[in-house]
This record gives sequence, structure tokens and C-alpha cells, in this order.
Amino acid sequence: MEIPAELLQQIHKSGYLRVHIRPTEFHKARLRDTTHCHSVILQAAVATNGWQYPIVMDTVDERGPDWIAGKATLDYLIEYWRFFQSGQFVHHLALREDHWGRLGLYHPQFFVPAKDRKYLSVTQAISTVTDVIEFGARLAYRGVLAPRALVSIEFHGMAGRELTYMTPGRRLPDSFWFQDESVRLEGSYKIEELIGRPRDIAIQLF
Repeated sequence: MEIPAELLQQIHKSGYLRVHIRPTEFHKARLRDTTHCHSVILQAAVATNGWQYPIVMDTVDERGPDWIAGKATLDYLIEYWRFFQSGQFVHHLALREDHWGRLGLYHPQFFVPAKDRKYLSVTQAISTVTDVIEFGARLAYRGVLAPRALVSIEFHGMAGRELTYMTPGRRLPDSFWFQDESVRLEGSYKIEELIGRPRDIAIQLF
């Protein structure tokens, strides 16, 4: 999948996630056309923390022969996704924690980042994974992923990154950080399972 090089470089210059959701069986036109793709993804988008997952506008940013694409470059919300008529969804999004620091959005009473230290917020990670699974469940409910869905969530730029709550009053019992550069969470799910228990699946992925 070819992504605009400049935006991809912006996303990948620090920590980022790559999400891939697809049905196990390939059918080129599970969705009628690109207009149908846009309608489905608007309906399936998850509203959380004042934003959508994924961020979807009323008009499509890009349109190909069998896909649509959306993007965001709003301060710490930097992402690019494509949704295909076949039901495949691919999403690259920058880790917000890195851009919070770049923009000076940490409140000193809540969290003071150490110099040259990288972080992963426990609550942000849980929220994002839960949103991904809920979004997949909504696609499944609309018949996009039958008979079975594959979900992959990859965290990149992780080596040396510390896990923390980044909020007052909550602390992990010890210091934890990632040793590997990337971490992958993935699973294969029956449609009925994905629709019926998305939150349980999100918890199990951790």
C-alpha cells in the first residue's frame, strides 16, 4: 500500500501504530463502491475522548479505484488510513505521547517528562486498542468481515520506551520499559465473537 511519503515520514519519525483489519476470505467488492465504503466507515467510527477512531470527515481526502483514504495532521493527532471495497482497513497513526511532549502539553502538576525519555501511556494504549476492536466489531456487524476477521495492532519505536500512567495519583509498582523495537498484538475472531464481546477481546490482547 503506497502512502503519501511526506505524511508517512511524519508519522514514522517517532513512535507509531500500524493497525490492519481484514476478513479471512478475499472478495474484491464486499462493498458496492467507494461511496459505500465512506458510508460504512462513517457509521463504524468510534467516538472516544472527544475524537473519532479513525478520524473520518464528511468528505473523503483521497479516493482510488477500490479504496478511500483519510488523514489528520492536527497537533498530536497525526494519522493516515485506507479502507478498501474488499473490507481491508489499514491505519498508520503517530503515538500521541511523543507529540504531547513536542507541543509542551504535559501539565507540570500531573507529569514531568525526563529529558530524552520516551513513554507509553497505559490508559492511552488501553483506550486505543479498545477503540480498534470496537471499530472492528462495528465493521463486522455491517457484514464487512465475514466469516472471520483478522486484527493486527503493531506498536513501533518501542525500544527503551517506559510504560507509565502519566496521570496524578496512579503509579506502577516498578519501572517497566520495552526491550524490543516493535510489539504486535493480533488475533483471529469469528464474527459473532467480535460483535458480541469486543471489550473482552481487547483485554485479552494485552
